[in-house]
Amino acid sequence: MKKLQELVGIVSRIKTQRIELIGTNNTKYGKLIMQLYEGIASGKYKSDKEAAIDIYGLDYTPNNYAHLKKALNKKLLNTLFFIDISNDRFTDFQKAHIAAERERSAIRILLARGAKKLSIGLAEKLLKRSMKFELTEISLELARILLRHYRTRDINSVKEKYYDTIVTQTLKIFLAEIEVDKWYGLSAKTLANTKITNATKVKIIADYAKEIHKIFPKQESFKIGRFAYTVLIVEKEIQNDHSGIIDVCQSAITYFEGKEAITSKELIAGFYIDLLAAYIPLQRFKEGQEISEKIFKYLTEGSINWFLALDYYFLLYLHTGNYAKAVAIFQQVTNHASFKTLFPDFKELWKVYGAYLAYLQVVNLVKKEETKPFKVAKFMNEVPIFSKDKKGVNVAIIIIQILFLVAQGKEVKIIDKVESLRMYVHTHLRNDDSLRSNIFIKMLLKMTQSNFHKNGTIRRTKLLLEKLKEAPLASKGQSKYVEIIPYETLWKISLGFLSNRAF
Repeated sequence: MKKLQELVGIVSRIKTQRIELIGTNNTKYGKLIMQLYEGIASGKYKSDKEAAIDIYGLDYTPNNYAHLKKALNKKLLNTLFFIDISNDRFTDFQKAHIAAERERSAIRILLARGAKKLSIGLAEKLLKRSMKFELTEISLELARILLRHYRTRDINSVKEKYYDTIVTQTLKIFLAEIEVDKWYGLSAKTLANTKITNATKVKIIADYAKEIHKIFPKQESFKIGRFAYTVLIVEKEIQNDHSGIIDVCQSAITYFEGKEAITSKELIAGFYIDLLAAYIPLQRFKEGQEISEKIFKYLTEGSINWFLALDYYFLLYLHTGNYAKAVAIFQQVTNHASFKTLFPDFKELWKVYGAYLAYLQVVNLVKKEETKPFKVAKFMNEVPIFSKDKKGVNVAIIIIQILFLVAQGKEVKIIDKVESLRMYVHTHLRNDDSLRSNIFIKMLLKMTQSNFHKNGTIRRTKLLLEKLKEAPLASKGQSKYVEIIPYETLWKISLGFLSNRAF
């Protein structure tokens, strides 16, 4: 069922000029095929069993249903060749690529049927377009077809040398694409490997990056550039080299903006988002704000990258104390029609953001009418929800719960919460990415040890506060969600709720 759902989703989403090919004929079997298609497309059928019972009844036979699935699959694959690429859903590059694949298939069929003159003429026209759009694999095959033709059928033609040169040059690029693709895939595999240490990953990916530097930009194409820059950014990210990320992103943006006919806006936007993500830990907030127009120029409203960019801008404005802007972004994101369709973890993350805005409201830094109603009591009783994020959002949740309790003066509950946070940190936060969180949590512990006496807390945390100010912000990745508002800001606010009463 999952494979059919994927195929139906593609056909339904992009539509076709010949949708009737799926099976709208008046035969009984054709109607059954169409019933299966419509049931999957509408979401009515979640499993093969549901579909089989609905179509054939409780006495269905697995064999009959299997044949029906096979027939639909075949018709869907055939329908893909009639995709309507004239609408705005496709970039110029995507349109060129789909059209080139169709024409390449036609040329193969014509050659197999002996239509040499027609196929060669089509191949020459298609080669010009495939080279313009840097479709290396297609260009190589077409150039080889043309070289073979002029070498064997027209021995006096100057075109033999011309296509020989194209084959030689394109083959080098094709081999380079394969090589860079390999390092890209191995980098992704290394990052996903939970059995090796971060230090080992740093070394391995640095070695992959060295191999890429041997190839790019000496050999270059759109595909080489895309894979190469992705790995080079990953190398800098895993090293926490934010300045290096900025350099690579700026180079990538320049490179792909120079390939305007090929590059998608979303691709360039992705590099701008990585650039923004690197500005935040370096506290280069002004530069982050300055590229906002450039980022959103490349983004489609409601897309995943659009939400991701707003995520970073929300954090940027919280870190600069521009809470009105942060509130505006929060409202923009959570009120958007596409917000409901996002992954549950992403929606839950904005719930945590809502808690921080509610806290700013409690401490009179955000006006009540500017934010959505937030059920603080319910949030205070909830346990951390990001079970897979052992060093990120869970800490942010527990910290904000403690800060609410400090503001409410519920000291006994604070002690219990801080102790649970201490145990959590001991188990899950032990690396450099968590340094600032570790320091801040120790400061909260000192607060309880000082019996919430303001001057006593200040004295006991003086050195820790100095260390906190010297420690860099967390790196890009899940750990960025730990420090939603700078700990220095939260600490200053919290001290305001303590007193110097005698014990």
